[in-house]
Amino acid sequence: MSDEHDAQTTDAHGPLDAARIAAISAALIGAVGSVALTIRASQKTPPFLLVLMCIWVAAPFLILLFANAFSERWSTATRVTLYAATVIVMIVCLIIYYLTDQLRPATAPPGFFFVLIPPVSVLLTAVAVAISGATQRRVSH
Repeated sequence: MSDEHDAQTTDAHGPLDAARIAAISAALIGAVGSVALTIRASQKTPPFLLVLMCIWVAAPFLILLFANAFSERWSTATRVTLYAATVIVMIVCLIIYYLTDQLRPATAPPGFFFVLIPPVSVLLTAVAVAISGATQRRVSH
């Protein structure tokens, strides 16, 4: 009977576990891709500044990795919001970093998006997760 219960528990969480794995994978891909695109875009950047920029662009994805690791006790809706936000942040960041030369306003410095996107992505993710959590709490009471 214990084996049946474990199988049912595992099956019940299958899609959520798959979403969590996708989110963790997206965070790792986002961190590596962002660092690679930062290095690609910084042809004349001094090495020390380049290291700082690589840490800066990888930081949102490291924050998302930690959030995903500590989200197991959150409500299902809040976790799904976090998982979706992680994947969306990865896709949007990589697209913007890849297209930075085409998207950057002519008057903006070359590193404009590489400086702007990390705090914006963290802020938007935090707001989405907070709203989801607050909405979930209101519905459950």
